[in-house]
Amino acid sequence: MKNNLTSDFSVGLFVLIALLVIIFLSLEVNDKGKLGANAKTYYAHFESVSGLVDRTPIEIAGIMVGYVEKIELDGQKAKATLRVQRKMKLYNDAHVSIKDRGVLGDKYLAISQGTPEAGLLKDEAFIKNTSSKSDFDELTSTVKETAVIIKELLSSDNPQGALGETLVNLRDTTERLNAIMEANQKQVNAIVDSVDSFSKDLAMVMRDNKQAISDTLSSVQETFGENGELTEALASLNKIMSKIEEGEGTIGKLVNDESTINKINDTIDGVNDTIGLFRKMQLGIRYRAEFLQSDKELQNLVAIAIAPSPDKYLMFEVVDSPVGNIRRNTTTVSSGGNVISSTQTVNQSDNLVFNVQLAKRLWNVTFRAGLFRNTGGLGMDLHLLNNQFVLSSELFNASRQNDALQFRAYGSLYLYKHFMLTAGMDDILSEQDRQNLFFGAGVRFTDSDLKSFIPAMGAAF
Repeated sequence: MKNNLTSDFSVGLFVLIALLVIIFLSLEVNDKGKLGANAKTYYAHFESVSGLVDRTPIEIAGIMVGYVEKIELDGQKAKATLRVQRKMKLYNDAHVSIKDRGVLGDKYLAISQGTPEAGLLKDEAFIKNTSSKSDFDELTSTVKETAVIIKELLSSDNPQGALGETLVNLRDTTERLNAIMEANQKQVNAIVDSVDSFSKDLAMVMRDNKQAISDTLSSVQETFGENGELTEALASLNKIMSKIEEGEGTIGKLVNDESTINKINDTIDGVNDTIGLFRKMQLGIRYRAEFLQSDKELQNLVAIAIAPSPDKYLMFEVVDSPVGNIRRNTTTVSSGGNVISSTQTVNQSDNLVFNVQLAKRLWNVTFRAGLFRNTGGLGMDLHLLNNQFVLSSELFNASRQNDALQFRAYGSLYLYKHFMLTAGMDDILSEQDRQNLFFGAGVRFTDSDLKSFIPAMGAAF
């Protein structure tokens, strides 16, 4: 019994001491009146201090630095006496405002100290910059103003501002929509009836063809299902692709064998090089007409030149010459070892003859060799006046009978890139007096010129 009393007394004593400690700490924490000489006094006027009471905390940057000592009416405004820790420096442009700590209405004063440039605010001076409305008050005021504006907008026939224009547009749109519906009521009813009829027909079709639709869905399921034909085909294709990726089979080896790929790349490079060579080739076409003074006839020459580079070319030329190959046949009649008569027959052909020549240019001279009018020969061109004037000479037909080899010399003047004039003498060394002056003209084009002509020709025809 004695032990129980001792234990109860101990518990009671402990609880009493704890309560005293809590009361002491509460008084110590809330005792805002102990600033005493360590505080300065300032005054501030507010339009309203509703909700503000004595001992309301004063904070700077969220830290309590003082309290409201007294609130009184000073004329038409409320005068608050503020006690602020002396170490807190306030300047003449300091600002004090009433703030809400929460939505329950608990308030406090927040002080902005101002700037040193404005000068130090003296003890017992007025803080001129004040805000009476707290955040909650300003929010409430804003909500009230917004409600008034909305009420005016809804009650006005011609509301102003962006929201007013939106409401007007919405009202106009609604009116137009109603007008359209009224004007097309029959059509709308017809559309609704059509949709209703279609729904009924669709339902009837579904009902009458239920089995067919079910069979179709089953077929689709069989095709696209887990064991469907399409699924199996995709699985087979997937297996084939996997084997190719793993290098199995001929295609797999071709795709995955690095040496095969290198050979293919080399082949493609070779094809590209060949194509590039053909692309670099320059194609030229030339036509000349030469009037032969002695024969009083026209000689036509058409040439095609293929130039893999600017300093060499291969030329194919067709010559329609009235003076073709000449054959001289001598018939001798003898008797007893004596020549009784001798007859010489001259046969001249005017068939087409051909030139196939390979040319190479060195400095200003181009050397040509090959086939000259169906016989072997050589030629040389001397380029003058920046290639505008060319002196040419050709030597060929060395095996013709009863005459010297054929020597031909002429000059060509090129005008405006595509036109040319030519003049010269043919068969200069002939022992049968076959020298023949000629003069003529011609044109020449490159493949670039022809590419530009072809679209124009297509448009013309």
